[in-house]
Amino acid sequence: MKQRKDGRWERVVTVNGKRKTFYSDADTETKAEKDIRRQIFDYKEKAENGITFSEAADAWEREAYDDLSHGTVKVYKPSVTDLVNRFGNVPISSITAKEITQYFNELMLKGYAAKTIQRRRSAFNMIMKCAVGAGLIGANPVPELNARKRTKKEDRRALTKEERQIIIQNKNTDYWGFWAYFVMVTGCRRGEAFALTYKDIDYNEKTVSIHGTVEHYGNAGVIKDHTKTEAGMRTVPLTDDIIDMLAVRKKKGTNLIFPDPISDGIITNNRIARGWNKFREDVGLHDVTPHMLRHTYATMLYDAGCDLKSAQYLLGHADMQTTLKIYTHLSEERKAKATDEVRTKIMQFLDE
Repeated sequence: MKQRKDGRWERVVTVNGKRKTFYSDADTETKAEKDIRRQIFDYKEKAENGITFSEAADAWEREAYDDLSHGTVKVYKPSVTDLVNRFGNVPISSITAKEITQYFNELMLKGYAAKTIQRRRSAFNMIMKCAVGAGLIGANPVPELNARKRTKKEDRRALTKEERQIIIQNKNTDYWGFWAYFVMVTGCRRGEAFALTYKDIDYNEKTVSIHGTVEHYGNAGVIKDHTKTEAGMRTVPLTDDIIDMLAVRKKKGTNLIFPDPISDGIITNNRIARGWNKFREDVGLHDVTPHMLRHTYATMLYDAGCDLKSAQYLLGHADMQTTLKIYTHLSEERKAKATDEVRTKIMQFLDE
């Protein structure tokens, strides 16, 4: 070991056939010797076991997050944080499928939702795939999950006839009444609706061009000149009554169709939560979510006989399988309803 001109201590050693230089800023040679021995031990241990899961997660984030939307990052960030808290200091090469399965079983026993567990698995899977691609591990140990199925989330259903009527009856009442009606008859995603401007309206063709979305960073919103996916860039038809209402609702000082009700700028996250919740309570739609409005639009397309390819375009789905799942579910619902109706009529006939 020698001391450099800058005062630092230096030692060169060979580990697994590779020369490696270690440094220490200790003020005495004895302390430097102890410090460098510790560094050499840590280095050898890492050379044998490979990088930790935390380091692999950092590498995946640097590679993947630039290609992910802000919304997607927000979805996966808590999952990655939880995984790092659990496996962070463990060498990635030593993590087994059995340990991963045990982790997910613990989450199930704690009552975590199946969707949350699947999201954790997706994050785990992507990190491990990245590690395989980088040659850090030979195979991806993340297993398939058989998380217990729960009842489908309510926000995946369409509105009932009575709920649709409430939306229609309140379309002219206030900001949120019109917003709910607009989303229901255009199929806009929440962020897409808040990004729309009057320039996006073609009054002659009676259409609206959807090509942006509002993303919230904390409370503040920012308009992005893209939708959730490239397929989200689309033009959808508008009803005559919406065209008429747009003509009288335009406010001076903003070109946004749905500006912040107070500032007339981009609506804040808090304003959305308070405004939407108040509207629901006022009109009696306590459990209705914005996604239900969009799912109702998909149901209307199905009932109108809209073909699968056209429905995919109008809904802005990147993958036709997403549209097909909705259509298949609706078809099964209709068949079940028809079967029940036939059964009832047969019973009525037999009772006569």
